Order: sequence, then structure tokens, then C-alpha cells
Amino acid sequence: MKILALISILLLLTAFLLPKTISYWPETDFKAKAYLWFNSDDFEHLIRLVEKQGYSSVQWVSATPVRHAWTKGLQKYIKVKKPELAEVIEFSEQKGITSLWLQKFKGNWLVRKAFNYQNRDITSEGAFLFGNPVSIENCNKDDCYYQVSDNWYIIKN
Repeated sequence: MKILALISILLLLTAFLLPKTISYWPETDFKAKAYLWFNSDDFEHLIRLVEKQGYSSVQWVSATPVRHAWTKGLQKYIKVKKPELAEVIEFSEQKGITSLWLQKFKGNWLVRKAFNYQNRDITSEGAFLFGNPVSIENCNKDDCYYQVSDNWYIIKN
């Protein structure tokens, strides 16, 4: 009985502490998948907050003056002069997210600059996609994206 209790406690500690260590892992596909898996609910909540404000794109970086938002125009995005990002920033900070770039693209939401990866000795930036990647041109399954959960994908292009 003591061994079962000890194993249960160790499993609970691992489940609680593991997500807090992801930022220290080396840049790998596994790290990107794990980070998305642990944080997808938070990103979905942030997407809802951004949509509630009517924005199509948001950029924010902690401890800097970077606080930008755009709405969708006819030909291009229109920058919002004084974006209301208090809820987005507050929620991000509560969740330990220190920078954020969300952008609506062809009906999908992208979390840009989400992770780094090596591509032929060049470090590239990947994104997380919430929606349907089939609508993105020049992006084929296994070639540029792969599914992590129901509506979440990792994009590498």
C-alpha cells in the first residue's frame, strides 16, 4: 500500500512539474508538441479575447513597449492606434506567457514565432495553427504541418 501511495505521489509531482520545465528543454519537435499540448487551452482563451476586441492580429512582448493590434481591412491590415490589450496581457502574464503574436490567416489563427527548429543548418521559426491547415497554399501535410490535437497543428515552412 505504501508503494502504491509513493508511486501515486511521484506521478502527481511529475504531472505538475513537467510543464514547468519545458522552457529548459532543447529545441526539438517533441518540445514544440509538448508546449502546445500543455498550453493549447490558454492559446484558445487568448484567441477568444482577441476576437472579442475585434482584432485580426496582436503582438505583445513583456517588459517592452511592444503592444500592437490590427483589424482586417479590404486590402491589408489596419493598425489600431491605441489597442485595448489589458485582458490579453493580464491573462498571458498569469499563464507565464511573456510574448505573443496571434494572427488570423485564411480563417485560421496562427501563434507566430512559437518555436525554433533546425532546417538544413539554418534556425527557422515555427508556428502553431488553430483551425484547418488545408486552406493554406503551398503547405502539405507531413511536408509543412502536422496535427497535435483536434484543431491544433504545428507549422514548419
